[in-house]
Amino acid sequence: MTGGDEDEFESVLLEMRAIRKRKRADYSRSYTDPDGTGYANLLKQGWEGVVVRLQDKMDRLNGFSLQSIIEGEAHASNEPVEDAFLDAAVYAILGLILYRRKVSWRKDR
Repeated sequence: MTGGDEDEFESVLLEMRAIRKRKRADYSRSYTDPDGTGYANLLKQGWEGVVVRLQDKMDRLNGFSLQSIIEGEAHASNEPVEDAFLDAAVYAILGLILYRRKVSWRKDR
């Protein structure tokens, strides 16, 4: 990557952090997330559940891609293309964390 590409990459990482903080605030209530990690809703189905959510994001992105090819642009009133990419990236990281926790737990037994 060139210097400019690296700056863009770092900028996207900052966007991901900001989104995660905003969404975590919604999920980190003491009555829904007793350990305060922001993962309680994901722990119900583990990393495998995150894969389903990732597939939903990929299906949405695929729809945008087809729309772009057919109509010349992709647009949505509810969740923009960029949000779907950012959400997918955040879910991928959360899935990796949950996967590592599960693998680590199995290795400790």
